Amino acid sequence: MANGQYSFRVRGVQPGQIGKYITNPGNSAGVLVDQRVKVDITNQVNQAVSNVTLSGGVFQLNLALTNNSSQTYLPLLDLNVIGISSGTGTIKVVNADNGNDGRSQANAALFGYTSQIGPEQTFSPSEVSGTRTLRFQDSASEMFTFDAVVTAYLGSGGASASSSPGSGSPPPSPAASNSESLLPLNQLKAVMRFTANPLTKTVTVQLVSLK
Repeated sequence: MANGQYSFRVRGVQPGQIGKYITNPGNSAGVLVDQRVKVDITNQVNQAVSNVTLSGGVFQLNLALTNNSSQTYLPLLDLNVIGISSGTGTIKVVNADNGNDGRSQANAALFGYTSQIGPEQTFSPSEVSGTRTLRFQDSASEMFTFDAVVTAYLGSGGASASSSPGSGSPPPSPAASNSESLLPLNQLKAVMRFTANPLTKTVTVQLVSLK
């Protein structure tokens, strides 16, 4: 259906003593149709790393995202770890929303940020999201790098659109996001490359262009 506000109500067809009968209609319910297209915004966000720790062989950091563009983006807002590099090759993500380990794009580790952008459910220019905690199994306490990409949505036609409070279904929780949040590699413009040093408990980030 085209974008817009619609309403509907439901009748039931029930078996009767002779044939079937139609029930009275239920109350009218509203739904907002807001078609959206997924876009790669990795090169449009800044990253803020905090609370870097190493304990019990688990390297942990908190990560917030800032919209560094003039565009307003819409849910779902997702970060995916799509590759990890280390000397032993044993480091993996251990707390992704989708249970993946982040060692490759095929096994991308998802961290949903939709619930971290406030009740208005828009990722506005200069807005800073709440933090998500990323945990990595690092039993050898070795330095490693990991690549991540960020995706979000635009309203149909490339314009931003905000959802009306109380209309349609509420945004899904981070755990409801899935592997479909990751665009094909040929549609990604860049990756955020994080270099983690467990000994100094520091993390640096650089943007690596894929085009």
